[in-house]
Amino acid sequence: MDDIEIKDLRYMSAIARHEGISKAADELYISQPALSGYLKNLETRLGVPLFQRIGKRMVLTYFGECFLKEGNEILLRHKHFTEELDRIRCEERGRLSIGFPILRGISLLPATLPVFSKRFPNVEIRCYEEDASALDRLIQQGELDIGFFNCPIDNDSIDYQVISNEEIVLSTSPDDPIISQAFNKKGCKYPWLDLRLCRDHKFILNYPEQRTTQIAGHLFKQAGFTPKVSLRIRSLMTTVSLSAKGYGMAFSSEKYPRELCLGDKPYILSIGEPVTMMNLVAGYRKGIKPSLYAQTFIDIARQFY
Repeated sequence: MDDIEIKDLRYMSAIARHEGISKAADELYISQPALSGYLKNLETRLGVPLFQRIGKRMVLTYFGECFLKEGNEILLRHKHFTEELDRIRCEERGRLSIGFPILRGISLLPATLPVFSKRFPNVEIRCYEEDASALDRLIQQGELDIGFFNCPIDNDSIDYQVISNEEIVLSTSPDDPIISQAFNKKGCKYPWLDLRLCRDHKFILNYPEQRTTQIAGHLFKQAGFTPKVSLRIRSLMTTVSLSAKGYGMAFSSEKYPRELCLGDKPYILSIGEPVTMMNLVAGYRKGIKPSLYAQTFIDIARQFY
């Protein structure tokens, strides 16, 4: 078997990620025939197929999975090795891949990218908009330098730095009669409501893998009841907007009903003992020190929040 090159690993990783030649070739800035020929040559050199075709998808064979698992580790180490050389030479050039939930990007990117680009004009930015579980996976695979998401972090292979501390609130329609049972309570920014009073209400929840739903589950357990779910949907802004219309109660970070909700505004309530807090963090691969420009981006984000 011939020696494996870094380019072999990069090309194969792109094909596996996109499950096909077309988008992978676009990402790599080469033609589709060239990439197809390169893959065929690599499989010939190795003596085994790396992919199998299932419909229109190219799926890794068992050998391909093992090859890429080890290959991603090599790519990650090579990436940080070259970044370290760049820091030593003080060239401050390279690529920074950041990931975040879609709604975070609405406020985070306009506040951070212009500042960062002035400091590092030669650093290319790549952005990924994914849910928390996908961000976890991309960090482990070395595709992301930084992922912004909410605690708790369930993955012990990820280190993180706290960016901000936000309150998880309950939103409902301003016409909801239950509002009359909320009251001002010490330590609460919003009127406080005992969640046990909401056992007959319907709730709009996100999917189980989303952090907000995990926190809501803990609150329901404390309150001693199983919620009546009117709808499950991924978008936090949609859940909050629907709550304002009386479709059900919704949990979210306080910033969504306060800053991003369009149209009718919901009524915001503090819940918990006396409130429920959540950390926004910048996560990265455990044991890998963030590059100079990655750490700078984290610091800029922290200043914004």
